[in-house]
Amino acid sequence: MVSRPSGRCLPRRRLAGRARRARNPNVPATRRTPVRGSTRSGGRGGERRAVPGWWWLVGLSLLAAFAPYAAEAMYAARVAGAIARGCGVAAGGSAWPGTGTARRAPAAGEASPTVSVVVAARDEAASIGATVSALQAQDHPALEIVLVDDRSTDGTGDLMDALAASGRQGARPAPGPPPIRVVRVRDLPPGWLGKNHALWRGARLARGRWLLFTDADVRLHPAAVGAAVRFAEERRLDHLALGPALTARGFGLQAWVSVGLLAILTFLSPRSMNRPSSRRGYGVGAFNLVRRSAYEAIGTHRAIALRPDDDVRLGLRLRRAGFRQWAAAEPALARVEWYGSLGEAIRGLEKNAFAVLNYRPAVLALAVAGTAALFVGPCVGAALVPGPAAWVFRADVAVQWATVATVSALFVVPGRPARAAAVALAYPWAALVFAYAMARSGWLALARGSVEWRGTRYDLGALRSQTGQGAGGGSGPNGRRRPFRQRRP
Repeated sequence: MVSRPSGRCLPRRRLAGRARRARNPNVPATRRTPVRGSTRSGGRGGERRAVPGWWWLVGLSLLAAFAPYAAEAMYAARVAGAIARGCGVAAGGSAWPGTGTARRAPAAGEASPTVSVVVAARDEAASIGATVSALQAQDHPALEIVLVDDRSTDGTGDLMDALAASGRQGARPAPGPPPIRVVRVRDLPPGWLGKNHALWRGARLARGRWLLFTDADVRLHPAAVGAAVRFAEERRLDHLALGPALTARGFGLQAWVSVGLLAILTFLSPRSMNRPSSRRGYGVGAFNLVRRSAYEAIGTHRAIALRPDDDVRLGLRLRRAGFRQWAAAEPALARVEWYGSLGEAIRGLEKNAFAVLNYRPAVLALAVAGTAALFVGPCVGAALVPGPAAWVFRADVAVQWATVATVSALFVVPGRPARAAAVALAYPWAALVFAYAMARSGWLALARGSVEWRGTRYDLGALRSQTGQGAGGGSGPNGRRRPFRQRRP
């Protein structure tokens, strides 16, 4: 029997240990007691080190913060290609655009809505010819093309005049080519961005019931315009925004485009836009199809004359005015080479990244830090956090990889799932580069006091003056705000 020292009470386990040592002198005098909770072996003698419980909270918080990104990617994949499938166009085809077999004439006695395609171009002589050829190959019979030369210096305007004079540039099932009308902008009026002014000038000249705003480097499938107009008419929409396939050269640029597109999808949320009760709007510069009456009701491009993100702001104003919208990914109907190199991509965000955040430095700092932490944090945690808590970070990494791979397979490398899976492996690096591009956009704008784009410098104060309207203000006809569940008669 071991007597207890006076003045203190020892636990039974310690008393038993002393008794064993008294009977067997080979038992070491000190023993490490296993630490409860997450542990990891390390150090000398197999010591076990405790893992703080808050690592679990960090990992689960990062996983929850990424949930909206995964939800937007899954929604985009679910609704992608619905319009193309409706007219028999398959995604990932290597032969398009071309004559194809997807052309479908309107039903007997059905009047085709007139569509005016408005293309604004500045120094696009290398691409405007192929764009016009794709437009003239459209199977929609009631079509006109309006080309706007925005002060080009490389002969783009002369090439437009030649295309309009030559007439037919591509195969067309309807009798006769669509007419081409050309607008030459010599000087930029004060209070306008060049592209916004060019689109406004083209819309004024257009005669169609529907206006399709697109870019000079976009290639459309021959069935694109007709299928989109039929879809909009059947659903009684006022605005249809279609996301194209984004052609990118090289592994690094493909990874950057995939991560950047995922961030844009999450911020703008087409999933929310497609709910009639939502207050969020969306637009795509490559394919913004707008009913003329709705376009005029929100004040045309004049209302967003100083918004570099004119495509998104057009969709926001339409939503706030109560018009019906729909957004979907249609890589089988349209494609565009977003940027030719990674350096060009970083420079390309100069005018848009800070503008989308309404030129707010605090929001930009939060977006940059949040992007870096959200995409890179799980990788660091999976490599450094010990014990079972590391599996939370590994699960987060797996979810992010699968999400980026989904976006890449949908938009960047359609029809090549193995390539998309490989591209997604570089997503942490791509996220850091994207965060740097956002930070650079804000820094340059604040340091210069202006935003420079395509040889023209725009005062930052003037651009900020339209952030209130550009954020989505707008009203229906006669200045009255229309209800969000508006349905056309």
